[in-house]
Amino acid sequence: MDTQGMSINCKGAVLWSYNEPLVIEDIQVAPPKSNEIRVKVAAVGVCHTDYTLVKGLGSGFGPLPVVPGHEGAGIVESVGNGVKRFEPGDHVVMIPAPQCDNCEICLAPGNYCCVHGKEIRVPTRGNHFDGTKRFSSKGKELSCMFGVSSFIEYTVVHETMAQKVDPDIPFDELCLFGCCVPTGYFSAAHTGAVTKDSVCAVFGLGAVGLTAIMACRSNGAKRIIAIDINPAKFEVAKICGATDFINPKDYDDQPMADVIEKLIGSLCDVTIECVGLQETVKDAFLCSHSSYGVCVVNGALPAGKDINIPAFELLRGRTIKGAILGGKKTLDGLKELCDLYKAKQLNLDALITHRMTLEQVNEALDILEQGKRNGHNSLFKWFDAGR
Repeated sequence: MDTQGMSINCKGAVLWSYNEPLVIEDIQVAPPKSNEIRVKVAAVGVCHTDYTLVKGLGSGFGPLPVVPGHEGAGIVESVGNGVKRFEPGDHVVMIPAPQCDNCEICLAPGNYCCVHGKEIRVPTRGNHFDGTKRFSSKGKELSCMFGVSSFIEYTVVHETMAQKVDPDIPFDELCLFGCCVPTGYFSAAHTGAVTKDSVCAVFGLGAVGLTAIMACRSNGAKRIIAIDINPAKFEVAKICGATDFINPKDYDDQPMADVIEKLIGSLCDVTIECVGLQETVKDAFLCSHSSYGVCVVNGALPAGKDINIPAFELLRGRTIKGAILGGKKTLDGLKELCDLYKAKQLNLDALITHRMTLEQVNEALDILEQGKRNGHNSLFKWFDAGR
């Protein structure tokens, strides 16, 4: 059946109230408007940011009700007017930040976070680029999370937020490129600028942290310290490239900087925080070398929580940076990641612990919260190969 220009009825997860289970509802998905594509979702990841939305701990998600999910991959079902980069049948990965290549930010070589990303992150809206919504259920419009909303069988995204990819990349691995892989990989390789013989430390061994370890190894780091309170994660961290392992629980209240200095005889050139807690951000900062160290913060702290670091330690010469999706232009980054995947430099299978269906979304979020990750991971996938 040709659905071009028509609404589609499908299943999707809706958050009606914060801190309540998601509800699988019948959702009407409007056809794509100008410069938009409608995607048949084949695989998605469950990220900690989705958990943050469901629990009402963050901001910038749009008003309730909302369809969560912000990383996913699928097949283009139809395209809106003016779309030149895509056609029905294309395999795509979606990413929750645009790259238009026309605004003052995209045109500057070292910048990222396209100006059009502001519209999809205005907390009171939850709209698509043109200020309207594409989803409805039970007579109510549904907000879109970060312009993607992947917890649904069909979604609509702006063409500047999707990248065409080769069809031989499996969807359940490809969807990782929508958030966790660029966040982890480019936070180390791009924002942290890890170089040959660097000494690095990664705090938190979920999917983002593991991917950061892969980047440190690819860039030639000689020591990569993996830090997590769950030692069962160390095995997969070693597979990804970690050389040393620290469980902070083994050291009581010792400052982590002292632990690292005793372990390797120095502090780190680059530290990468992938947890999202005030104390781990401070630890990561203080574990970077006092004169020239770089600390990259990936973890999203709960709304209202500030980063507190000793001012004098900053004045000594350390640098602390934040990075969204690794701090690299998003579509350029996706192209690079696809090349790395083809060159077998990314072990994405190490990041997948569960394959679940859309109907199991609440179970997936519970597993994420409780840390039941087969010992090493915080990312989950669901997909129905029959779709």
